Amino acid sequence: MIFGTKNKKIYEHFSVTDESNTLVSGISPTAFTVDLFKPDGEEVGNQIDTDVVELSEGHYRAEFTPNETGTWYMTVYHGDYFPWGKSDDILVYASDFDTVTASVKQNRNYNVSVEDVIRENISSTASQTARSVSRGRTDYIVTQIKGDDTTTWSGSTTSGISYAWYRTVADTIPYKIGGPF
Repeated sequence: MIFGTKNKKIYEHFSVTDESNTLVSGISPTAFTVDLFKPDGEEVGNQIDTDVVELSEGHYRAEFTPNETGTWYMTVYHGDYFPWGKSDDILVYASDFDTVTASVKQNRNYNVSVEDVIRENISSTASQTARSVSRGRTDYIVTQIKGDDTTTWSGSTTSGISYAWYRTVADTIPYKIGGPF
């Protein structure tokens, strides 16, 4: 699957080889046929410009600019080398990932830290015994949340501990994680 952004050019890269698996260069762009389908299934290859260009020595690229979001479908055909077509889905978003990341950062005023605390002590505590925590396994998980403007974790906004529970001391994975104990 290819990912892209509405109103920004999308690129589908492919190579052309002959029967001996040798790259074939110099194919005219007009020798390719491109079928392009919008998310609703409408074929729009004749309505939206689709171009094929050779990048170098048998490596090509089909390109188009989607005008709506959703999952598009494109197939590139060549009568001699791949009459069955080379196809891919193209998932088109409303905005690019840089914009999405910036939006998330603006709306998320906290940083999160999650620490897996392993039991290292030889003699188990009463809590470790009750939860069947063997040495070298997760004892509990500490989660901390702090403001973006805070430079250290010592003044975290909030924190919590979730305890690991095992059915037997031989278990390697807890069957539940929760608290309090």
